[in-house]
This record gives sequence, C-alpha cells and structure tokens, in this order.
Amino acid sequence: MKNFKSLLPFLLMLFVWAGCDTDDLRNDVDELKNRVESLEAQVSAINDNMNVLKVLTDGKQTIQSCVYDEASNSYKLVLSDNTELTLTQGKQGTVNYPQITISQNGTWVINGEDSGKEAVGDNAPTPKFAIDANGYWTVDFGNGATQVLGADGQPVLATTSGSVTVTDEFFKDVDVVNGELVVTLQNDEVYSLPIVEALVCDIQTENVAEFKNGVLTVGYGEEVSLNVEVKGDNAFVSAPAGWTAVLGEPDAQNNIAVLTLKAPAESAASTTLGRAATADNTKDLTVQVNKGVAWAVDKIQVEATKVISSYYDLFVAGEAINIEGIELKKSDWESVDNFTIKQITSAGNGSDENKITQNGIYFIQPGATAVYAFTGAVTNMYIIRDASNDKTATLKMNEYARLNNNSDAVNSTFFCGGIIFDTSEASNYQFTANGNFGHIIFKNCSITFMPAKSFVYISQERTFQSFVFENCKLNFKGKTEKQMFNIQKTKVGSISLINNIFYAEGDDVITQLFNFGNSYDAPAFTMKNNTFYNVVPSTTGFVNCKALTSIDIQNNLFYSSGYANNQILVRFVGDTDSSAPISGEGIVKNNFANKGAKIWKVFYGNNVFDGSTQIDSKIETMFSNIDFDNAIFTPVTELESCGAKFE
Repeated sequence: MKNFKSLLPFLLMLFVWAGCDTDDLRNDVDELKNRVESLEAQVSAINDNMNVLKVLTDGKQTIQSCVYDEASNSYKLVLSDNTELTLTQGKQGTVNYPQITISQNGTWVINGEDSGKEAVGDNAPTPKFAIDANGYWTVDFGNGATQVLGADGQPVLATTSGSVTVTDEFFKDVDVVNGELVVTLQNDEVYSLPIVEALVCDIQTENVAEFKNGVLTVGYGEEVSLNVEVKGDNAFVSAPAGWTAVLGEPDAQNNIAVLTLKAPAESAASTTLGRAATADNTKDLTVQVNKGVAWAVDKIQVEATKVISSYYDLFVAGEAINIEGIELKKSDWESVDNFTIKQITSAGNGSDENKITQNGIYFIQPGATAVYAFTGAVTNMYIIRDASNDKTATLKMNEYARLNNNSDAVNSTFFCGGIIFDTSEASNYQFTANGNFGHIIFKNCSITFMPAKSFVYISQERTFQSFVFENCKLNFKGKTEKQMFNIQKTKVGSISLINNIFYAEGDDVITQLFNFGNSYDAPAFTMKNNTFYNVVPSTTGFVNCKALTSIDIQNNLFYSSGYANNQILVRFVGDTDSSAPISGEGIVKNNFANKGAKIWKVFYGNNVFDGSTQIDSKIETMFSNIDFDNAIFTPVTELESCGAKFE
C-alpha cells in the first residue's frame, strides 16, 4: 500500500502529460485538416480560373450574369450558353500560385516557360493543376501530370513558410468596366467579355443521332430540324453554299427556335455507293444573336453524304454495291448453286422469313433481326445492314457457323458489315472450321461476346487466309472464357485489328485475343488505332504464339482499372528461338497506357526488335469522355491521334 501511494503523484503527472499530448495532437490534426482543405480549395480555384481564362481567350460567348462575392473576392458567371463558372481573384495569404500567361504565339506559358501547348482554338487543351503528395504544383495538359518548374528550374511548392507573405491573387486585376468583365493577367495582357443579360445562342445537338464528333451529317437533298435556344434582339443563320437554313421564331416560354436545314442535292461526282462516298463540303453552319452591339454566336459543322435506303434494291437491279470496302455484284453470284440473295425485314424469331439457312448474301432492314440457323458448311456468307444510315440491323447467332471451303479456301468469305452481332441466346462458340477457309471479316459491327465460350474454336489442323476486325465495338462485359480465338492448330496468313474498341464496364476482363499455342506457323499481325478499356492480356498476352511473320502495332490506347499483373501484348511460346521470333519487318510505336502499379509491355521478356518502342504507361488521364452505353471513349487532346475513332 505504501508503494502504491508513492506512485500516485507520478501517475497523476502522466495523466496530465497525456492530456496535454492529446490536446496538442488534436490541434495538429485540426491544423493539418484545415490546411488540406485550404489547399484543395486553392486547387479548385485555379482550375476554375483556367476554365474562365479559356472562355476569355476564345471570345465566342458573352456573360448573361456576373455576381461579385466580396467575402471570397470571386465572381459567379453565367455564360450565354448557360454554363456556370467561378472566377476567384483571391487575397493576401501563403499560397504560391504558378504564374499563367499566354504567349504571342497563342500557347500556354507557366512561370515564364512556354509549354508549346495551344491556348487558343477549339482543340486547345485547358491545363489542369494539382498538388502532389510532396506539396508541389503539377500541371496536366491531357497526357499526364508533370511538375511545374520555377525560374530556377526547380519544382514549385504550393505553400510558403508562415513568415513569408505572398499573394493568392491569380490575376493582376479583375474588374467590371462599361458592361464588360475585364481581366488582366500578371504580364499585363488584358482579356474581356461583354456582360449582356438575356443574350443566348445555343444550337442543341445532344441526342441528335446524325451529330457525331462535331459534325452533323445529312443525306443529299434531305431535311433535318434542330432546336436553338435564342435570347436577344435579332437572330441570323448562315449555311454553306448549296444548303438551305431557316430559323423560326423562338417560343415565348422556352426561347426555343426550330432550325430547318436542308442539304444540297447529290452531285454527279458523288455517286459511288458505300460508307466513304461523301463530298468535300464540310463547312460551318452559324447562328448569331445580337442585343445592341453585343453578339452571341454558336456554330457546328455540316456535311452532306450519300444515304442509301436499300442496298438490296440496288443490288437486285444489277448495280455494284460497296459495303465497307467489299464490292458485291449480282451477276457474280447468279450461277452459284445453293446460294441465296435475301432481304430480311422481320424483327421476330418465329418466322422462316428472317432465318439464314444456306450460303448467300443477306440484307437486314432497319429494326429487323436475322437468325442464323444454318447447320451446313459455310462457303460464302455475307450479312450486311440494308440501309447506309441504320444502326439497328441485328444478327442473332442461334447456331455456330461451320466454315469449310477446301475447294476455294483462298476466296471463301464470312463477312459481317454494319450489324449488331447478338450472341445472347447462343449456347456454344460462334465459329469453327471443318476444313480450310479464306477470310473472317467484321467491319463496323457491334459485338457482345458469350461469357463462357470462345468466339472461334478450332481443334483440327486448318488454314485461314485472314481474320479482320475494323471499326468494331467489342463488348467483353462479364466474359469469363479467356480465349477469344482458340485456334492452336491453325495456320493464318494475317490478323488485322484496326480502329476497334475492346471494352468492359466494371472490373478488368483478362483475355487472350488469339491463342495459337505452339502452332507450326503464325500470322502477320497488325494492331492499329484500337482502344482497350478494362480488357487486359495479363502475362499470357493478347497474342500467344510460336512466332510472327511481321508485326505492326501503332497508335493504340490501353486502360486498366485493376493491374493484377504486368500486361503483355505478345508472348512467344514453345520451342521458338527467343532471339528472333519475328521473321519479317515490323514497327511498334506510339502506344500508351494509363499509369498504375503494373506496367504494359509489347513482348514477354526482351523480344524487342530494332526500331521498336515500349508502351508509355505513365498517362494519368486518357479519356475526356466515357459512355459505356454507346461505347464512346474519347481520348484527351494530347492522345487524339491514338485510339479508335468513329464517324
């Protein structure tokens, strides 16, 4: 008991010290939290200001309203297209902003260093600033964040010590003068926008099917209507030569005017059938609205094109038609036995009218569904959408295709053009080969794969001329079978993957696109301008083979959300001489992957031939827009030459 009493003062002191340490720790945590929140607010402010500066340099809009908040020294702006922005001037403090100006050549200048990135123009990137884990400023022009450097060439800290007072002011001056918002940069450059209430001009293209990638496509001689939000005194519309454009009066409730647009008649030089048959007439359609001396302007690009309502009608009339680069003419097929030419107009599954039961050319009308029910040997099969502007022609695979044309294996073809390839009711793989064959070709198709089966399965020794996928959207969502083409005993002349999107919503899907295994021969392999989103090869490779005769891998984008393993595009297996697995010439360059814990490599090991480059896997942000429902993956400006693009 005596010993216990003697310890009491010491224990009480410990509790006091512990209480003091806890208070200090709590204060430190609160201070750190406040500092983090303050830095986050500063990052948000600088990026908001960059958005405002981009609008100021473009000069295409006016300001509907401008409200100043004295407490934050900021302006709440509503532009003529109803976009809301915040401009924050800042105040005295301890945040060390990078100095941002625009050069005489129209490029972004950060702390006096010319970035070379355009600041003016429709495609000019808007820099995005952030603060890294060490407290330094970074900037991202769309191809990954890099540290902002000061005049001394060193990284720039976002904050200074408390004993040093610096300005938080992003701009040198911001003021409203004579009805204009006037902004002066730190290098005395001045930009302004007029403040005009109720002045709006907005051509509304959202959910307009014919409007893609900034271009409205209209058939020759056809008419379309668009809504335009109009507020102001007078509205004017101008269209390219040969086009007719009439802007109606805006309704009183929503200020929506209907713009009726008619494309010119088809010229004699534009009679070639097919997807690429367009005249060189892409020009600006401009709508302008004024209020006094101020103007609001909006514009889009328009293009007239050949629209074919029925390839079948032209074909049976004897005209040669061109579908995705494949030319077909009735006279070439009239004498072929057991070969049909058929237009499918039914959307149901119960009728024989929409079933494919023998070799032939099948034209699927808009909204119709063809059902593959052929159990015989495929020698030549062409399945195409019947209308050039249709995206709803569907082929439902209720049977798998049994390819076999030993008598003419070079020229035999299974071709799908412009269709939705539906495997939702299939119970097996989609293709096999009972003999040698020529070409499997998919162009401009949307394909959803069966989860638990290979797309092509060949167990016997076979020879193919080519496998081609171009301009296709391939949905791997939920796929568990890892081999798309399981063809381990097959000799193939060439594989061509050009301008396709391979994608899966949710988790990464691991797949071998082509598994040749220890095949005695291997193809020429081309992979150009493809986008891979959450479709990854892991270490087994997109292509698993003994050797390649040539290789061309360029301008591809690879994105993974998981990075379970390092990612390998091509893996050579078997008794291959690892020093020379590619017998011919090839090229590998300009391929990018997003930054993550694991890396992307072209080859397993060190099989990199002279002149090839590895995949740049340091990209922070790859896409400016992602839409899984429509399979749209728009690359950021810095990567716009890569990945798949669709008209």
